[in-house]
Amino acid sequence: MRITNPFRKKKQIQPQVFPVREELKTSANSGGTRWILCLDGGGMRGVIPVRILMELKSCLEEAGLTERPEKYFDLVAGTSTGALIALALTCTDMSLEQLMDTYRTCGPIAFPRESRGLGQALRTLTSEKYPASGIESLIRKWYGDRKLGDADVRTMIMAYNVLNGEEAELCSWENPEFSVFDAARATSAAPTYYSPHQVGNMLLVDGGVIANNPSLFAVSRARQIWPDCREFVVVSIGTAGIVHTMAREGSSGILNWLDNIVPLYSNAQKRTVDRLLEATPDVRYVRIESQMAESINMDDCSPSAIAMMEKHGEWLAGQYRERLTSIARRLALRRTE
Repeated sequence: MRITNPFRKKKQIQPQVFPVREELKTSANSGGTRWILCLDGGGMRGVIPVRILMELKSCLEEAGLTERPEKYFDLVAGTSTGALIALALTCTDMSLEQLMDTYRTCGPIAFPRESRGLGQALRTLTSEKYPASGIESLIRKWYGDRKLGDADVRTMIMAYNVLNGEEAELCSWENPEFSVFDAARATSAAPTYYSPHQVGNMLLVDGGVIANNPSLFAVSRARQIWPDCREFVVVSIGTAGIVHTMAREGSSGILNWLDNIVPLYSNAQKRTVDRLLEATPDVRYVRIESQMAESINMDDCSPSAIAMMEKHGEWLAGQYRERLTSIARRLALRRTE
């Protein structure tokens, strides 16, 4: 087998819709267009891309397409919670409605409240914040003994191998015997939250270390699969994190950086992906993302946080309704080529 390379009150911010370089045309492209669906990491904020996919499904139905949204894409890529969504769609018969219910009910199993006290806070100096047993029980329940080769759409899951310092792109077409459990456990092994996952000679952690937005890696892999393709349409769905900033007086010292370095790097990484793909001539990059007015931690599974994320997802779906309709129409025309 070959593996290649608490709710904190913030200043209120009016959410802004992410700008897109160019509108999608509703006419089909006759020159070999390939469609890529990419889903960001973000823990419990996976509620938001699920809601966007539900809206896309509605738009597809209006365009006369009745299958699940992922069926109309050539490649589905995901990182962390986005990878769990991707695997649920391509490797199981779980519906989007069932996925949404899963986020509403299973958070406390993945992120148990009893692990959040002072004793655990002290233990996390030498161990992870949460035991892996909770998330592992959920993964086994969702995916059973399925293999990546069971995916009905090409699926790429991002992880990172800390032993050799390289990305691990777990691909359904290259690694068909790789277990979905191992892929899901690896991509969700967020550093400090869960322990790394050993698979053979690899020690894998959350792909968000290198690609919280997997779009760049997905396009790179798509070029290998379809070298003659003239256009790649990337529909990239984010998880609505806050744009992370630091005040001048708090931008020095080890203690100040402990709480800031991970979100700062994550935010910078996502901006890099956006800029590069927006400037790539043969890539039509549709980024569906908007920061929330409140910061919600990736492990916040409280009813109030879930309600806020669902509300934001509803708002974002409305803001992007026209664009999603355009995507659906173009996919419908593609089916007639």
